[in-house]
Amino acid sequence: MKKVVFLLMMITVLLSSCGEYNKILKSTDYELKYSYAKKYFNAKQYSKSATLLDELVPIFKGTANAEESLYLLAQSYYGQKDYQTASQYFNTYYTTYPKGEFTELARYYSGYGLYLDSPDPRLDQAQTYEAINQLQLYLEYYPQSEHSPKSQQKRYFISHDKVRMIYFQASVLVRAMPSLTQMLPSLISSSL
Repeated sequence: MKKVVFLLMMITVLLSSCGEYNKILKSTDYELKYSYAKKYFNAKQYSKSATLLDELVPIFKGTANAEESLYLLAQSYYGQKDYQTASQYFNTYYTTYPKGEFTELARYYSGYGLYLDSPDPRLDQAQTYEAINQLQLYLEYYPQSEHSPKSQQKRYFISHDKVRMIYFQASVLVRAMPSLTQMLPSLISSSL
């Protein structure tokens, strides 16, 4: 009997919390939405926070909440491990607010997120190059920051991965070389 009562209470709590979020989502009170977005962010419910903040960032542009809402939106995507989108919002933040309260952190998380999202060295490395550039820019802007040693270390690891990729490509070519030299006479004779 106690289990049934407990189960019913849990279902009621879950359903009421979903209803609360939907009510907030449909609300036109932007300050209320913003307070709930911060509440969800602090509770590590980044998906709900990002959904609310996606709507609020353009509305808050030019207001007192604009800077913090954009940073929280970027952090929400970062918390969801959507590092590419987070990096784009961090870039938007530090270009829009170059002297903002969170500019240093935005520059750091932009590069660090791309580092975390870097693909295997055998795959396309465009994102890896962007991570290196972002981390380098961070180190140039904030050489004495507490994140600088970590940024230098991540930049080194990424560069090391690039060297491994070049070594891998070279080893593939070296392994293919004997078969290419055997095929070369037949290729030349067929083209004549």
